[in-house]
Amino acid sequence: MDNISLTLKKGNIAGLIGNNGAGKTTLMKLISGILERPNGTIDLNTKTVGTLIEAPALYPNMTVKANLKFYCRLYHKDYSSIDCYKEDLEVATYLKRKASKLSLGMKQRVGLFIALITSDEFILLDETT
Repeated sequence: MDNISLTLKKGNIAGLIGNNGAGKTTLMKLISGILERPNGTIDLNTKTVGTLIEAPALYPNMTVKANLKFYCRLYHKDYSSIDCYKEDLEVATYLKRKASKLSLGMKQRVGLFIALITSDEFILLDETT
């Protein structure tokens, strides 16, 4: 990956398209700070970045709601964030279920939920389908 330049404005949605192994996930990890940048700069005009890259980080023995509360505490968000998104993301009926009992699709929804809790400014999603 050399000489990449990308500018997005608030409200933009962008897709990153490329062959397997082209570096799309690596680029997202660099932008989010998951990977350290070996050189160059990444300027983000945002305070927070929400991510769902590869697989959501869920505690399997905790319920969905307990996982969401954990991330609310971690990112200093009010628990009302859970009420904000639970219907839109169709997870309301799964809040009492242990994360280990969720289907892959439901885990992805909860991962998106966590990304929204993390940041309402900038979200990076990888392999969301």
